[in-house]
Amino acid sequence: NLGGIRLTIPTGGFVITSAGLAGEISIGTSLNFGGVSFSGALKLSINNTNLPVNQTFTVGGTSFTISLQKGPFFRISGENISLTVAGQTLSGNFAIESSQSATGAKKTTIAATNITLSLGGVVNVTNGTGLFVIDPTGMAGTLSADVGLNLPADISFVGNFKLVINNTNKAVNESFTVGGQTVALDVQAGPYVRVEGNNIALTVAGQTLSGNFSFEQITKAGGAKIIKIAASDIHLGLGDGTTEFVSLHNGQGTFLITPTGIAGQL
Repeated sequence: NLGGIRLTIPTGGFVITSAGLAGEISIGTSLNFGGVSFSGALKLSINNTNLPVNQTFTVGGTSFTISLQKGPFFRISGENISLTVAGQTLSGNFAIESSQSATGAKKTTIAATNITLSLGGVVNVTNGTGLFVIDPTGMAGTLSADVGLNLPADISFVGNFKLVINNTNKAVNESFTVGGQTVALDVQAGPYVRVEGNNIALTVAGQTLSGNFSFEQITKAGGAKIIKIAASDIHLGLGDGTTEFVSLHNGQGTFLITPTGIAGQL
């Protein structure tokens, strides 16, 4: 217990051979400094060999097994992490891994599952999942979550949002396990940035706009940036909050914005 930071180490074990070092240490931690608190179970894993490791340890009457894939890699992961700052809470499972391929290329992987965020009861984020891969060629990744906004004056905004980014010129297909859940990343070659919104619903004073939307920016070979906008299953209802007097159904459209102008249909 170090001045408000409490650490517990339930298990830890390392194997040292002529091939290198591999092991894992579990850390339970809690921190509380006024308006800032942090708690959760962290795990530090390392394997600087090119072999998988499966080793059982017994110490103090307790037995546990460490199972690691082949390295070299260094990973910090956390399950049921909770960070509260000034009454606002972010929680979920997180993992950061630095690894190296047989050719010596380095890669950093960042993954998260079961992410929730609450901001003063106005913004609520749930079911957050993300995976990002960073290597010498660039970064690719996805982040998705259910988002709800409850604003004054009878305004609400809900939907599932997804960010997809790939600033490399290659397709990326990766998977990573964090918090017992496997997160997959399968994106086409870039470079591009895309934001998708599914089952989006905006309600203002009883008037509702809903549908699916996509915004994507791509960079052409010559450096020109193009923006693509798409929408489907659009519904617009205008009424008194109980009865719709004017309604639009089955709306769909695409628009293309280039340095020379805009083209599209709705």
